[in-house]
Amino acid sequence: MGSPDPEHGRQLNGMGGGVSSLSKICVVGSPSPAQKEQGIDVEYTFVQVGIRDTSIDYSGNCGNLSSMIGVFAIDEGLYTPPSLGTHATVRSFNTNTQKIIDTTFPISAADPPTPNLETPETAIAGVPGIASAIVLEFVNPAGARTGKLLPTGSPVDELTISPPSRSSGEISIRCSCVDATNPTVFVSQVDLAEFLPIAEYIQGSAPAVGETLERIRRAAAVTMGLDPSAQAQPKIAIIGEPSSTEDRAQGVDVVMHALSMCVLHKAVPMTVGLCAGVASNIENTLVWEVVRKAHSLRGGEKKKMVRIRHPSGVVDVGAQFSEDGDVKSAKVVRTVVDSALMVHLILTSSYTNEVSTLTFDPEASSIEVTSSVTVGHHPSWITFYPEDHSLVFTGLEQTDGKVVALKFDQEGKGEVVAEASSGGADPCSLVSTKNTLFVANYSAGVLSQLPISPNEPYILASSPTKIQLKGTGPNASRQEGSHPHQVIIHEENDELFVPDLGADLVQRYNIADNGSLSHLGQIQHTLGGGPRHVAFYDGHLYTLLELTSVLVKHTLPPLPALPKFVKSTPTMSHVPAQPTDMLAAEILIPTPNTTYPVPYLYLSNRNDPSPEGDIISIFSIAGPDSLELVAEVRSGLQHLRGMVFGGPDDKWLVAGGVNGGGVKIFERVDGGRGLKVVAENSDVQAPTGFLWK
Repeated sequence: MGSPDPEHGRQLNGMGGGVSSLSKICVVGSPSPAQKEQGIDVEYTFVQVGIRDTSIDYSGNCGNLSSMIGVFAIDEGLYTPPSLGTHATVRSFNTNTQKIIDTTFPISAADPPTPNLETPETAIAGVPGIASAIVLEFVNPAGARTGKLLPTGSPVDELTISPPSRSSGEISIRCSCVDATNPTVFVSQVDLAEFLPIAEYIQGSAPAVGETLERIRRAAAVTMGLDPSAQAQPKIAIIGEPSSTEDRAQGVDVVMHALSMCVLHKAVPMTVGLCAGVASNIENTLVWEVVRKAHSLRGGEKKKMVRIRHPSGVVDVGAQFSEDGDVKSAKVVRTVVDSALMVHLILTSSYTNEVSTLTFDPEASSIEVTSSVTVGHHPSWITFYPEDHSLVFTGLEQTDGKVVALKFDQEGKGEVVAEASSGGADPCSLVSTKNTLFVANYSAGVLSQLPISPNEPYILASSPTKIQLKGTGPNASRQEGSHPHQVIIHEENDELFVPDLGADLVQRYNIADNGSLSHLGQIQHTLGGGPRHVAFYDGHLYTLLELTSVLVKHTLPPLPALPKFVKSTPTMSHVPAQPTDMLAAEILIPTPNTTYPVPYLYLSNRNDPSPEGDIISIFSIAGPDSLELVAEVRSGLQHLRGMVFGGPDDKWLVAGGVNGGGVKIFERVDGGRGLKVVAENSDVQAPTGFLWK
């Protein structure tokens, strides 16, 4: 772990990312003989690691990590499930809470069986696609730390505290102290609003409110018989009534904002959600009051599961009680793609001297810089080796253009392992087959080829084979000569396409097995248009003209048949008066899937004078003649150049602003017709391109 990091709180010299939901450890081992007699298959201890300090907290548990203990135990050979059946249930013992947790998930038919985490079993609201279900069930969860379901003996308590914002006087606040899976203090948003700007705090302002909430949490800890100085226990959660149209349409029962280690959680800790599920069944608790009102507004409906709205979506939790009122279990269904373990590494190139690794945590809605490697001047484009994504190539945009090879470990830490001449000035785009790296050298007008290997020395020649492109256009400042701006492979046809911004041409080459190129022809575009990037979909070619902000659609039949013009359209509804001629930049068409079955084209624009940032345009391309602008999303980024889709079903789009810096993650909504921001980081400097690892 990258702790302590008192100055920056980012943990850059190790894991953690400066986020409490990532600064966690589970120590997993075999059960004791006595535990085996109780049917326990594996035991584990959860550790919450401090970020800025060296603190280690054993007082609680993490539900998200608990959901993967059984999978880990089988993978590591700590437990072997029976060979019969399609699912395994692994019973684990959490030493922190002295509680038993069952996880059930699909297994393969192999002998011995292994976890099968790609079985399409279930979908979860707010999570795209259908994935393997992991059923997490906390057995007898009551009294996880205090020994009692209601540690104070009452469903509602009244605490008296002295808020730091008041010069004198005390206030009273109602709370429900419940201990199930993790001890949690529930407070009402309505009650808090009487003396705190709680709405502003939830929205990210009024940080001083956090100190008052911490005083409430500490006071509640004392009444529960817990150590008030332990930040991990008890948790505190703000609850409110579902009020939006979306909440009512989705059947939300309670809205929750939880705090973890004195910081608002970007989602909800699973154990806090489970505790709320239990509390919703305990008469007169604050959670019970909110859920009962939601049910009455829906005509007295009662459900086995309680739906919680949190900042990143919704989660369904449930609890089973015995006839005498004891809590038998608390349950939640997770999918593999919904697991907090599924953090994503994103490599970013830039107009700096570094290639950086970003860690995106969907559950925490956070994106952090976790490492960087210095490579040289302006590594503006990066591409994977196709058969080994730990090997990455970048080009240095400089007069004596260079290609650099990097190797990345599983944590995203990279090192330079080779370099060679790119064959010309300002290499701006690269793409790789298993034996050849193709490079577009923008200022030199040169298309070059380097022999490569997945093993040392990685780049097999110090200088490339070169093809000098020729041509000019009417734009005197940008088209005085050939300027290849992209190299992209049409895999179905084994062709390399090279948009030449300077000559208003898209060149086509056949790729031989040995990586050599033979020229097949070219596609002429409107003079002065400046073709920058292209994309392919369903027998069509889409070309982005940078200098005129126009999107062009052609048919793309196999040769010898020639492309035919279909349609062209502006890249946005109102192209601004051009402060420069650098406008449209990137064009992407994610492959349709079960979650997003309708094809859309996404396009970035640059240098819009609006203070709301550059526009991401979304086009419908479902029909052979379709090219319709359906949405424009203000990104909040300036000079929006690079963007790439990633994650399950290409759910997320990462984009960066070169001018002013900053990276944002957008989630596709409305079937792909829209985008919403789910994470952002303003510290990333001059990002130009991305790769999802």
